Amino acid sequence: CSVEISGARRWPFRAQWSGIQRPESFIPSKQLQSDFQDFNDIGELMKGTGGEFGMVLGSKGLARMDYIGAPDIFKITTLENNIGCEFANTVIRSGDKVVWWSKLGRRMSSGGPSVAIGTDKCDRWFRERINRAGADNISTTILPDEEIAVWSFPTLNSGSGEPDELL
Repeated sequence: CSVEISGARRWPFRAQWSGIQRPESFIPSKQLQSDFQDFNDIGELMKGTGGEFGMVLGSKGLARMDYIGAPDIFKITTLENNIGCEFANTVIRSGDKVVWWSKLGRRMSSGGPSVAIGTDKCDRWFRERINRAGADNISTTILPDEEIAVWSFPTLNSGSGEPDELL
């Protein structure tokens, strides 16, 4: 399903990938294994990650993509359709773990259904402080030696909408 926004056509439920060894080619091709997939059961797509398996986070759910080769290219499995990703810029992938912010708080998946990882106090603190209008300014980084993921985000106290606190 496509939508038109300011004269431009958008596909908010579609993930598309380029051909093997052909990053410039997105035209569907069984030979190059470039294609697309519409995800109608996880809401508008927020972010995708790669790695040993792909994770696609929608506004209402989560799907996993496993490479199986031609002719189908990927096996796609919907893992959840009731817990989504609220802010695309909160998605972090490290190894086989994907972390993000949902309306229910911080979540994590290692390739299966997600689990809550934020304590009630931590999730409540973030929920009460985040400037939702500045959510596009959230940035993330990983400190792998310390096993720490950091979100820089704008709070309600940020007059400019730029990040002013870390989680």
